Amino acid sequence: MKKIRVLLIVGLILSMVLIGCAKHDDNKSNAGNTDNTNTEAGDNTDNNKESKEPENNKLLEKFINGEVSALANDGIEGLTKDKAYTINEMAEAFASSEGEYYMPGILDKIQYGAIDAGGDGEAELALKFVYTNEDKNDFAEIMAVVKNFNGTLRVILRTDSYYRGYSDILINGIVISGGSNSAFEHVTEYRYIDAAGNVNFIVSVDTALGLRACIIPAGYLPEVIDSTEFPTVPELCTEEDEENAYSLEMIKTAEYDWENYDAMEYYEFSKKHMYFIFADSKDEFKEADPEYAEYYKNKQVNVVAPDKAGTFLESVFAQYGFDNTDTDYPVVEWKDIDAKEE
Repeated sequence: MKKIRVLLIVGLILSMVLIGCAKHDDNKSNAGNTDNTNTEAGDNTDNNKESKEPENNKLLEKFINGEVSALANDGIEGLTKDKAYTINEMAEAFASSEGEYYMPGILDKIQYGAIDAGGDGEAELALKFVYTNEDKNDFAEIMAVVKNFNGTLRVILRTDSYYRGYSDILINGIVISGGSNSAFEHVTEYRYIDAAGNVNFIVSVDTALGLRACIIPAGYLPEVIDSTEFPTVPELCTEEDEENAYSLEMIKTAEYDWENYDAMEYYEFSKKHMYFIFADSKDEFKEADPEYAEYYKNKQVNVVAPDKAGTFLESVFAQYGFDNTDTDYPVVEWKDIDAKEE
């Protein structure tokens, strides 16, 4: 891998100050599930903000220039918890942890930008490591966020974009990721970084398109109640009669610990945190097919009623202090980091 030395970035402070001028709400709730918890949140009083901002920006500049390191939080794939990494060392560590869909890990470029997570006026540094193959005909992008905790930098987030998958970091700290499983299925997940540097799960939405009936396909329900009589997505989907096709959204309002999977426990999880919404090609919400509706009811499957389906996602976001405009914020404005071989 090409080793780089990062040069001074003119205008970084300006970009961070502009981020701090964006619309924000200091009262975003931290009621969601937390992926990475930082205990050193710092003092967020207005006077303290004014004194800390220049120091914060200078420290992040030093990290970009390779002068200081950042400690990795727990759960950052490819990095070891509490180990210090320079920006170059992060690039190398991420390359060696690429997944099965990634192309060979040749570092093509590093980009940076600023976000204001939690709307506290103190910028966090967003990084994008772009990898390619020898022909430069395919790319994988690994994004990370670095935050200052009272003079100590920490890597608080990793999110990836690759073949059939994508991630976006918005300037307000919302992270949107997802991908497609087939022409008929895709998933979108929403998380947010709060002012304390915690990464919180909001919701995930699995969508199946082109269904011939309002039926939950096999594989979407917990295995303890998923009958072999349920048709699969390919069996249910059609491209020939789109006008009379239906869509299904499976909404999860919490994350499940798949590393410690238990079938019955997952069923109990589904009764609290999984919801299903049907709609037709005109975006009108529908009930489940009568043939299956009673079964869903008996098994405590949460099929959202048509009169509540239209505002269901909005109500989930509202629990965390967000409205339907917060996911419309711009993504990070990525800028290339100048680099040269050593």
